[in-house]
Amino acid sequence: MTFRQFQSQFRPLVDRAWLAHCELVGTSANNRTAKDTWYREQLYSCCRIRSTKNISRDQQRYLISHFTQISKAGDLPRVDGWSDAQNFRFAELEESAWQQACRKVAPLDHQAWLNSILEASGVHGRRAEDRKDTFDKVMATLAVIAGDLYWIKRTAEAAEVRLRHQIRMSLRDLDHLTKSTHDWSYIQAIWKQARQLPKDINDAPAELLYKVLQMLDSHVRRLCKDYGIRPSELPSRSHPQKHPVEIREGNRHLHIGHELEHCPPVHVTQKGDATIPF
Repeated sequence: MTFRQFQSQFRPLVDRAWLAHCELVGTSANNRTAKDTWYREQLYSCCRIRSTKNISRDQQRYLISHFTQISKAGDLPRVDGWSDAQNFRFAELEESAWQQACRKVAPLDHQAWLNSILEASGVHGRRAEDRKDTFDKVMATLAVIAGDLYWIKRTAEAAEVRLRHQIRMSLRDLDHLTKSTHDWSYIQAIWKQARQLPKDINDAPAELLYKVLQMLDSHVRRLCKDYGIRPSELPSRSHPQKHPVEIREGNRHLHIGHELEHCPPVHVTQKGDATIPF
């Protein structure tokens, strides 16, 4: 479809989805700032974009499908404490699991059946205490009932997937600090008990990945202390311009060829000069 045709379908969906969201969370539908923030969060969670400008046809289809689901949110099961994206995935899988359950045992009370699954997974009164463990347990149970291989595999590897992502982000921070490239082979080289590490990060269990992440985080924090910068200024955590940073000649981080190319030029302050935030 053309971009004009896409907009003619997409804009009304966004308005209906926003109204449905407001009913769920109790936000005023006239709050334009909240709507803009919510809208961009939905774009990013669906397609990792911030604007619909120059999007592909596949992204157009994904967005229309995503906002169609959101616009029906008032009729879908929901767990307080989970994100909107989690609740939509939960509602989709719950519907498939319910259909399979009805084929095997009939008749069933829908709400009683769903509540029993939620209670067994640690969700009491449709309210979750966290967004990780309870979501994984509920989705795993529903996936087995529905026979959904994608969610069975995803929930079985959920902890490993999260830890692998955090390790890659820590390695990225290490690249930023040392101006060199690091990967899993670097971890194997410095690990005291390297024989316990598999050759591929995807083969490492969650318990081992957690220890590796702790080691990397400690190493990154030590480097930050040596270079005189804050961990919150690292690429995976924040943008340097969000915090006032003082650059002085004694800062070792300047002596390893590190350039803040994304920041406006500043001169090195001398003793007695006022600090120069950027």
